[in-house]
Amino acid sequence: MTATLAAGADVTDAARCQVRLVDPAVRRVLAQADFRLTESRICAELELPVPLDELDGAWIEVVGEPHRPVRSTRAHLIRRALRWADAALRAERAPAGLAPRAAAGDWAALAALAWQRCRRDWAAAGDSDRATAHPAPGSQVRDSQAPGTQAPGPACLAEVLGY
Repeated sequence: MTATLAAGADVTDAARCQVRLVDPAVRRVLAQADFRLTESRICAELELPVPLDELDGAWIEVVGEPHRPVRSTRAHLIRRALRWADAALRAERAPAGLAPRAAAGDWAALAALAWQRCRRDWAAAGDSDRATAHPAPGSQVRDSQAPGTQAPGPACLAEVLGY
C-alpha cells in the first residue's frame, strides 16, 4: 500500500501508523505492517496469508495504534454511513471554498449520491429505519431547502471563511 501525504502532513506521525488486513467477520487481523517513508510517500507491504481471491469480505485499514480492536462489519458500515451523511450535509451547504468552480447542480448531485450511499450502508448494517429516513436522490433536503443556501445551525469555520 502506498499513500501520498497531504501538504503539511506530519511525516513522523504518519510513519507511526500501521496498515493491516482485517477480517471483520471474525474481528481478526490477518496481516499488518509498519509504514516506511520514501520522499513524500509512505509505503507498507503486507504479506497475504492466503491468495487475494480468497479474502472475500476482508479490508485494509490504517490505524494509529497496533493493538486497536478490529471493528465488526456492522460497526464499519455504521461509521461509513455517518461519514456519507456528513458528506451529504456538507454538499447541501455548497461551500464555495471547497470547490469554487462547482455549480449548484454539482453540489446537488454530490449530495444525492452521498445520501444514496448513506442509505445503502444503513440498510447493509441492518438499520432499515435509518436507511429509509434519509432523503431520496433528487429530492430537496431539509424541507425543500435549495442547494447552495445555508442550512440552519452553525457552519464549519472553513465554510464561513470561504475555504
